[in-house]
Amino acid sequence: MKILGLFFVMLLLMSCGQDGGGTNSSSVARQVLCDLNGRPVECASISGADGEGIDLLEAVVDVPVTVTGQEVTFLAARESTTTGRRIDCKISVRAGESYRYEVRGDKLFLETSEEAIELDRISEGEGPAGAWMWKGYVDQGMHLIRKFTLVENRAIIRKHCEL
Repeated sequence: MKILGLFFVMLLLMSCGQDGGGTNSSSVARQVLCDLNGRPVECASISGADGEGIDLLEAVVDVPVTVTGQEVTFLAARESTTTGRRIDCKISVRAGESYRYEVRGDKLFLETSEEAIELDRISEGEGPAGAWMWKGYVDQGMHLIRKFTLVENRAIIRKHCEL
């Protein structure tokens, strides 16, 4: 009888630390939201590995430009597109299109017709001249690295896309 009582006490002690099925609403909320470049998004909207391999793509354009005041104006149209299994990596600029810019220390703020981004300086240079980079996650979790390089009267725009 003592052994049966001891067995019951051991069983009770073993079950004490286990999750009894109760839920904590804050832990449920944390599981639903994921961090995407410092902002919360629903985890279900982010694509993960599918076991079929990854897309590792690159698109590059080299465009003649003029840099005046606070604008970079493209003198020719250029486009580069690389298509992967799950994503596309694309860059396009139109002749006459302008990007507004502002340099603050080692940061370059670019404003295009579609977006505004903040890039970090990755080379030596003064003003907007030199190489700049931004990296983060976009869309459904695609890792994107953007490089914007101004050399004399040319702009080289490069995108690395991975999912």
